[in-house]
Amino acid sequence: MSVVTNAREMRYDCPYCKKEKGCCSLFFWAVRLTAEDYQSLVENGWCRCGRMIYFPINEKCCCPQHSMRIDAVKFRENSLQKKINSKIKRLQRGEWRPKIDFSSKTLMPFTSNDSKSKDSSFSLATPSAQSKVIGILGQDKGSQCIAQSNSDEVGIIPVQEAKKVLETKTNALSKEELEFKSAETTLNKLLKKVLSELKFDQIEMPTTFAPSRRRTKKRKNASSNFSNMFSTNAAFIVTSWLKRAKKAGLNDMKRDAKAEKRETQIDDLELKHVAMQITTGLEKGARSYPEIKSTVQFKVAGRGYINAYLPWLKGPVNGPVNKVTQNEKKKAKNVSLNPKMKLCISVKNAHFAEDVFKLYAMYQIKIHKDPIERITKQEFKAFLVDTPIVSSPSPRTWENIWPHNLGSSFRIYHLESSVRPLASPRLVGYALLDVLPSCLYSSYFVWHPEAKKLSLGVVSALEEIAIVKKLAEVEQNPNHLYYIGYYVHKNKQMQYKRQYTPSELYCPHAKKWVPFDEKSIKILEDNPHGPLVDLKQNEIVQKVDSKLDPLNHVMLLYRQSVIPYKNVKEQIDKVKPALRKELEVFAL
Repeated sequence: MSVVTNAREMRYDCPYCKKEKGCCSLFFWAVRLTAEDYQSLVENGWCRCGRMIYFPINEKCCCPQHSMRIDAVKFRENSLQKKINSKIKRLQRGEWRPKIDFSSKTLMPFTSNDSKSKDSSFSLATPSAQSKVIGILGQDKGSQCIAQSNSDEVGIIPVQEAKKVLETKTNALSKEELEFKSAETTLNKLLKKVLSELKFDQIEMPTTFAPSRRRTKKRKNASSNFSNMFSTNAAFIVTSWLKRAKKAGLNDMKRDAKAEKRETQIDDLELKHVAMQITTGLEKGARSYPEIKSTVQFKVAGRGYINAYLPWLKGPVNGPVNKVTQNEKKKAKNVSLNPKMKLCISVKNAHFAEDVFKLYAMYQIKIHKDPIERITKQEFKAFLVDTPIVSSPSPRTWENIWPHNLGSSFRIYHLESSVRPLASPRLVGYALLDVLPSCLYSSYFVWHPEAKKLSLGVVSALEEIAIVKKLAEVEQNPNHLYYIGYYVHKNKQMQYKRQYTPSELYCPHAKKWVPFDEKSIKILEDNPHGPLVDLKQNEIVQKVDSKLDPLNHVMLLYRQSVIPYKNVKEQIDKVKPALRKELEVFAL
């Protein structure tokens, strides 16, 4: 049994163009709704926001809204959707690893630890031992540090605790990493000393050795294949500086453009000569540094680069690239890959959790540019968590496809990493779904701004359409439809919904579903507030017998008891005659 309040009009700020009091809807509050009753409302263009069930009045709205649904049985993916689907399959097989940086300094909401401020949704969290010190407040003994953890939480900790964090990070480095850091520091000291001896230390631009990320190919005639390599462009910078100094000392005279261009170009012989000078100095100076040992070798490469090879280092900076034969490629295809990242999906009832709320707040701030003051836990619960739909068991024939209950559910996406198996999975997105007996309604989708490359919004829609299609095949019912919310033609963020075809829009004037094609798009461009069809050609004359009232079967909560409308029809018409018009909106 469903329990609702009376319907009435309401004006509110437009969520699309932000116009004040720009939208108008007919709405009512639902205390309790069965899945069957809500499905009948959805089929007639209604939608819910928490416990509020509303129907936009497009004639009074600045941005007209039309309910949209997709035929899951006839749906076909376009080329872009196929690419996204294959990309996720490659991710699951381990053939593709997206470059996602969750450690970026994005604004994150935090749970308040203060019991006095219950309404506040943002506060500073206490960083863990794996935090990164990013600033210091004050210079006295009681000064504090601002630290940022791996989970993007920012907090304030004392300096003594910050030092412990740094010591913990230093102790966590392996022996190979410490040797690598020590060798890099020693090479830079040696380079600075050689440049000073050659009187090149006046150069403003700093020159240092850095690990070479370029992979070296193994050559046939090469005596050895060095893999541990550092590189510096000191010779190029020195030669360029000498060229500019020489040009500044020339007398002013008229020169043509070719001569001036020739003077600014760096001579390869001069560049090689400077590089040989620096290399000779490095080889002599390396003997006084036992940290890099006597096995270090310096070589001059193209464009004046000087490479330092340290073959004794474990854990190479860059490994050799061996040529792979065609047979090895075929064998590699048959071998099952171990994916470094994997997208995992779980389904839970609509609920409140800290990580779910944090992701929602980040999504609203970054994507929809909502102000922080508007995002509260109370608003989040009223929007996504609270639901009037009564949860009920799904049919037994759905066990292999949807083994969960009917009602409101979160379909959650986590990103797991096999590189760090002990780390908790990262929440990257979730969809709010209303699963009904003959359709599925996708109310809202939230995704992590840093996981944009995964295209989770498209992935979620394609998977949900596939679920509806499988349910239609099991039930042998072609009326299984996928509802994707409202379509607003003026809003650019809604244009992605046009990619899902074939689809239909609900016309409130004709009270019927109209194909969403080029004809309807042209009508929306000419008159978005008007009907989507020609009302004269679609008039249906309804002949209703005066003895048979279509409202007789409607059940009402009257004086704390549930009775049909026909039993109290005369009494209600005398007390409140306007109630019949309200009932016609819901029942007919």
